[in-house]
Amino acid sequence: DLLERFETEAISRIDEEDDTPLFVFAIGINDSQFHNTTGAFATPLDTFRENLERLISAARRYSSAIIFLGLTPVDDTKVDPIPWIPEVSYKNEYVQQFDAVIQEVAEVQGVGFIDIFNAFGDNASVLLMDGVHPNSEGHEVILEAVKGYLEDL
Repeated sequence: DLLERFETEAISRIDEEDDTPLFVFAIGINDSQFHNTTGAFATPLDTFRENLERLISAARRYSSAIIFLGLTPVDDTKVDPIPWIPEVSYKNEYVQQFDAVIQEVAEVQGVGFIDIFNAFGDNASVLLMDGVHPNSEGHEVILEAVKGYLEDL
């Protein structure tokens, strides 16, 4: 849904005195949901790729400073299937497919990419409160990855 609301949200958040606003996008985990009954992702990979390219194009109208956060891993044992949506699953193998698309599009388009999946290491079960959403410690890992990336710039 971000693509549909990007323009409105971007305009409302940009400081008129800032000639190069920074866009940091953290999207895609919900797109990687796999619907067990239909055998399809919430968003097909080709559509996901096209949406990322369109989002980058829209963001470039305001800035060249664009960064994508990679996806967090999931705890397959807790979200395959998702307890609150039993006909849907998250799986790391699917998350990694979407994460790879984000990384590839970022590279081809010349925008930043921060690898969050690998920043979590083997600690996903400890860093996720429900198998998919980061807890406070998980957000700390994300913060440190983003901070390190920005400091390297």
